[in-house]
Amino acid sequence: MKSNDRIDRNQFMITSLDDMIDENSNVRVIDAYVKSLDVDKLGYKVYTNKVGRPAYDPRDLIGLYLYSYMSRVMSSRMMEQQTYINIEIMWLLNGAHPDHSTIAAFRSKNSQALTNTFHDFTKTCIKLGLVGGSIVSVDGTKLRANNNKKTQFFSKFIIKENCTY
Repeated sequence: MKSNDRIDRNQFMITSLDDMIDENSNVRVIDAYVKSLDVDKLGYKVYTNKVGRPAYDPRDLIGLYLYSYMSRVMSSRMMEQQTYINIEIMWLLNGAHPDHSTIAAFRSKNSQALTNTFHDFTKTCIKLGLVGGSIVSVDGTKLRANNNKKTQFFSKFIIKENCTY
């Protein structure tokens, strides 16, 4: 098939999600990493009710957060939307579609564990050579952006006795 050839939308296709994901895709690294995690040891909390659906596997939600943050998707509502339209997330979650409140509740209940997991994931990627770490970027934050001539302070004008440090 040429790159500009089109297919009929109504045509049935027999393929798996796995065939649609590139072998070198980042989502495969995330999946392997998440499968290796001991979620109990990391302190993840999963709250289940005695009635209703069983809770999602924490590894699924951890994988969703890792992939979403790498893709610059921060909102739980956008993450929910991605579970329906992003093939890599469908593959990662095995077709599960957690709603935005479940995604947000997981983040709020496990914020420290997620932070630790993100740091460990970054270290693991550096160790495996997946991230070079040679590029350093600095944002354009101006520390004195709200300053004016009347409120500028310089070290020669500050009296040491009035400092609180």
